[in-house]
Amino acid sequence: EKTIMLAMAPYAHHFSEWKNCPIGVWIDFCYEYPTSTPKKHLVDFRYSLQKNDLDNSAKGPIDALTAAGFWEDDNRIAELHLRKFRVLTGPRIVLTIRRLPFVAIESDIFKTKRFWFFKDITGDEISDEKEES
Repeated sequence: EKTIMLAMAPYAHHFSEWKNCPIGVWIDFCYEYPTSTPKKHLVDFRYSLQKNDLDNSAKGPIDALTAAGFWEDDNRIAELHLRKFRVLTGPRIVLTIRRLPFVAIESDIFKTKRFWFFKDITGDEISDEKEES
C-alpha cells in the first residue's frame, strides 16, 4: 500500500478538477506463474485462479490512492472493476482511473457491444461478436 501511495502521489494533482464527479477505477492484479507450470501452459494475461480474493485485494490500492490525494474519500468511486491474471513479464498492479458522467446512459449499460478474441490452450483462435440486450 505504501509503495503504491509513494509511486502515485506525484500524479494526484492531475485529478484535482475531478472533485465533485463520480469516478471509475479498474484494477488488474498481475501475478507470476509458479515455476512448476509447464511451458506449454504459459500464456500472457491468462485469468488466474489464485486463491486470494479480489474483493480483499482491492482495499490496499484504493486506500493508497486516497492517501496519495487522488480523492478526499473513496466513497466517490461509482464503478470498480477487478481482474487477476497470470503474466509472463513480472508481477504488477495496473490502475486505471476515469471520470464518469453524472448520469449513466441506459443504452451504455444495457446494450453493450462486446468483441471477444483470444487463443485457447491449443492455440486455436476464437472470436465472437454479439450485441447484448
